[in-house]
Amino acid sequence: MLPLALAAVLALAGCGSGGGESGPAGGAAAGGSLVWAVETEPVTFNPHLWAQNKARLLVFNQFDALLARDAEGGFLPWLATSWEVSDDGLTYTLKLREDVTFHDGEKFDAAAVKANFDQLLTPGYNPSVAAIQLRSFDRAEVVAPYEIELVLKERDGLFLDFLSAPYAGQVSPKSLRSAKDLKAGGPGVVGTGPFILDRYVQGQEVHYRRNPAYRWAPPSTAPTSPTGRSTGGWPRPPPAPTRPSARSCTPRSSRRSWPSTPSSCRSTCPPTRSPPAPR
Repeated sequence: MLPLALAAVLALAGCGSGGGESGPAGGAAAGGSLVWAVETEPVTFNPHLWAQNKARLLVFNQFDALLARDAEGGFLPWLATSWEVSDDGLTYTLKLREDVTFHDGEKFDAAAVKANFDQLLTPGYNPSVAAIQLRSFDRAEVVAPYEIELVLKERDGLFLDFLSAPYAGQVSPKSLRSAKDLKAGGPGVVGTGPFILDRYVQGQEVHYRRNPAYRWAPPSTAPTSPTGRSTGGWPRPPPAPTRPSARSCTPRSSRRSWPSTPSSCRSTCPPTRSPPAPR
């Protein structure tokens, strides 16, 4: 039997670092480690196959998505610095950061993003994502070393939502080509995130060490020092999508008129109901 809780350990200052002392003026201590318990055994550490809400924090320790979310549910730059949508809603052009590397030393660029999307469409890899979240996706085209076009077959008001989800966590092309167990993930499947997974003991421990090169947390989620300046730390996971109210949803009959449809609406928007007849 597995223990009731799996211990997750973050080595905040890397291997061999000390910690535990208070910072200046009572601020947070530098270095040390953080240990917390997760009652859910991760099924996978591969973000493309993520499917457990309680393992979400583990995913975003190791991997970054193309976009982030703010507290109000809007979209922010992350690995993509900007994005544009064509007038017909079928082409998303993303410009990418040029200073990002994967934990294995591979460069993050447009070719890496294309490799991730190509992998997501590989038959049998993640059929659910291919059939649902990417049902409208057609192809990824490299425009320049740090610019990519994502082309859809039909308009999809939730595509930006996908780009900010764990499923869009970027995996090193080297891992995609040669990982021993790509679907299970683990230390051999690496990303660009603020922590590096270096040890996993099933049912007991997940151990991460700090990525000393990490400098690309989203602007609204990077932790700050006592002076208010960004410390370049790890990002909080984006907020889970909330069910829109009936007032914010576009009626079903007009939902095809994108882009006027709010991106927060889902196909499960509550139907419009007539008031009850007087008794």
